Amino acid sequence: MSNALAKPELLKPYRVLTLLTAVLVLLQAFFAGQWIFKGNADLLDLHEIMANVLFLGLVVQFFLATLIRFPGQAGRVIVGANALMVLLTTAQIGLGYSGSNSADARAWHVPLGVLLFGLAIAIASYSWRPTESD
Repeated sequence: MSNALAKPELLKPYRVLTLLTAVLVLLQAFFAGQWIFKGNADLLDLHEIMANVLFLGLVVQFFLATLIRFPGQAGRVIVGANALMVLLTTAQIGLGYSGSNSADARAWHVPLGVLLFGLAIAIASYSWRPTESD
């Protein structure tokens, strides 16, 4: 089995997108905190809009990871981690919208956001490891 990437030209855009994803997840938490602690409803609207932008970016990120084809078991893990990010972000968006009527949804929304941030950092960290294409 070759250690070469199937589409090495996609590696740089993928890497940049993984960093952007991590930053967006962090900003999501910041804007939510500003809304919770300062009552700025405009930032809640921004939080909602950014969630949808983040979701679209994650779909692109997943497809890039699939096309790049990182080699070996690690390649399968990275594609799976990206798929998990898409699924968990879908759940997070649902919890966010449900949170206006459900304390349980709000209670799950926070730890899921923490998990998403950790997963985003792990994916970004892996994507910036040196490859044969560098």
